[in-house]
Amino acid sequence: MPRAFAVLLSLFAALSLASAQEPALPDGYTPLVETPNPQYDLRLSVEGDLPLSLVFAASDSATGYQLDLHPRGSKLRRLDNPSGDIARGPGRDSVRELTLRRREAMVYVLADGQRLLSAFDGTQAAGWVGLRAGDAATVTVVEDGYQPVEEIYFTDDFMRTNEHQGGWQTSGADWETVSETNPELGANPFAYKVDATGGLAQARRGEPGWSDYYAAVAVQPNGPEGHIGLGWYAQGDDDMYLLRAIVGRGRAGGLELGWLSDGEFHPLATASGGLANGQWYQLAVQSAGPQLTVWVDGRQVIQTTDTTFSGGGLVLRAEGVAARFDDVVLQSWGVPRPTGDSLDVQPPAHAGLMDLDSWAGPAGAWRADPGEYGLFWQRDPFWGDLEVSFTLSAVPSGQALDLMAETDAQNVDSGLRLHAARRDDKAQLTLFAAGQQIARGQVAVDEGAPLALARDGERVVARLGGREVLAAEHPAPAGAGRLGFRTAGYQTKLSNVGVWAQNLRDTSFDTAPIDWWVGSGEWDLTSRWTCSPEWSWFGGVSEDIAAVWSKQSLAGEMSLDWFAAPKMLYVGEPDERGRQRTSERNGDLNAVICGNGYDPESGYSFLINPTQGGAYLSRDGEPVASNTEFRLPTRFHNRWSHMRAERHGATLTLFVDGQEVLSYTDPDPLPEGYAGLWTRNNGLMIPRATLTWSALGRVRLGGNG
Repeated sequence: MPRAFAVLLSLFAALSLASAQEPALPDGYTPLVETPNPQYDLRLSVEGDLPLSLVFAASDSATGYQLDLHPRGSKLRRLDNPSGDIARGPGRDSVRELTLRRREAMVYVLADGQRLLSAFDGTQAAGWVGLRAGDAATVTVVEDGYQPVEEIYFTDDFMRTNEHQGGWQTSGADWETVSETNPELGANPFAYKVDATGGLAQARRGEPGWSDYYAAVAVQPNGPEGHIGLGWYAQGDDDMYLLRAIVGRGRAGGLELGWLSDGEFHPLATASGGLANGQWYQLAVQSAGPQLTVWVDGRQVIQTTDTTFSGGGLVLRAEGVAARFDDVVLQSWGVPRPTGDSLDVQPPAHAGLMDLDSWAGPAGAWRADPGEYGLFWQRDPFWGDLEVSFTLSAVPSGQALDLMAETDAQNVDSGLRLHAARRDDKAQLTLFAAGQQIARGQVAVDEGAPLALARDGERVVARLGGREVLAAEHPAPAGAGRLGFRTAGYQTKLSNVGVWAQNLRDTSFDTAPIDWWVGSGEWDLTSRWTCSPEWSWFGGVSEDIAAVWSKQSLAGEMSLDWFAAPKMLYVGEPDERGRQRTSERNGDLNAVICGNGYDPESGYSFLINPTQGGAYLSRDGEPVASNTEFRLPTRFHNRWSHMRAERHGATLTLFVDGQEVLSYTDPDPLPEGYAGLWTRNNGLMIPRATLTWSALGRVRLGGNG
């Protein structure tokens, strides 16, 4: 091939490649820079006078956005709809720096660091930025001005020593990561503590470009008055959105949402409520474009719109009060947040060997059927939407798996059943309801993917790796049912089995107890044995009554499942050498359901091995059932007792270590109330508590909003 022809061919190819790479922008616009990522920040330097017009996220002449800046006004439109503006803003005589911020479902335009325009729109993402020819302004990309942005996810449980602040920038007072116990042997040993009784203290974490996120923190005020705050989109210590919650008795306007500018608070919206001294709460906030939302303990209390700030970090704040903070979570708002709860299949890190055989081991949640090898039933009843799953690839070829829900825990065909028969890399699936086939299909076996049987409203669903593979309409039963699984012919690990339910709260208190309300006594992370103070769990103690309650009232059918043991207490006075006698009383490991939230003898109250022994049930203080022969074990020093109180219809039943102890059918059932755990003149240790229910009640302890 002649050399000149080869050069011409190479030049033609290069020009063709360049023209293929640069998009056909709208007439009159020339490409400036490519933005290949779906989420990004692009900072542009602007020199010269306005007006200025540019396109961005553009892949052709009809895909992307057009931004027009003019002294008389600014506007943003989509190229596929040039006659309709999606956002309008004020005019600007000049702009030194322009920021184009693209997020999953939002478009922002910032002029000199301040939000100018924003729009809910996720249709256009990656593409090019182009400038209109003939504009007087000169536009260039700032050095390192293009920054791709990943989904935001940040957590902090403050599990570290006080020498490390974990990136938090503090002001106003000393912030400490405090540990109550040995971090390897305690349920939730660390929190972030500050004493701001003399003024204002803040801890700030994050980046200026963090935007469109949800953030939550657990907080416990430790004082009778003051304010607790959660700030976000912080551009420093004095500029941010701020949720302020009054400490003390809840009142109208006790929850305030506003923004700080140079430290001055500008209110946007209020709600009734407040934070009580010594109680744990979860405060949560979210910005999604201009929409601001606030939750307290999962309940939405405020929602409004504002465009003052477009991004920034997170701030923990205490004013005039000491406080503990814990369990910070921050994530992009478009990322789904879990609902309901799951039963842990892995033991908590702080669990000891004796715990694995009781409250911490996954095997403890399942009961082997005495009449059939390989058949297991869940110990707790479940209502509403739920899911039981098993790793399908753990089923050997030629063997089968059955998953059951809404059963009587005796007959596998008394409710729903998903049968999976594996042959090599395929599995034949069949859905049954009361023994009748309702759906059938075949799936490929994906390594590690869970196969799930789920109740989803009025539908019964089979999912593989989260993907729906079978479904049928089938109404939900009126009562509760038990979950089950069968793996006859092969052995399996219970860690292959997962349980999720919408109407479930299961806690081993390795996070702050935000779902529980201290009614009386002293409750905190505390040691069980004075001789081994490093071993600690959630517990309460009182010479009178120590009671802790579920914040949410429950109605209809319900189950309260808990493990408990007494706390070793000092008795008498120390001798001349400073030694003091100790005592453990394995009794009054009590519970209540349908209670009033302050008197543990209200509602249906279960007394378990009080001083005189026995087990007793009262209804609003009146005895209705008893078992005077019942006793808890006398050898219990390293042992946990397992109790469960259930209400099915009008019948109340108490189980201890899997055995029915007493039962009572109420001719006039109480409508709703709170669940509680309590003791009298004793210490009560609770490593795990599980609540399931059919319906929520109408009221809530410490209600906000």
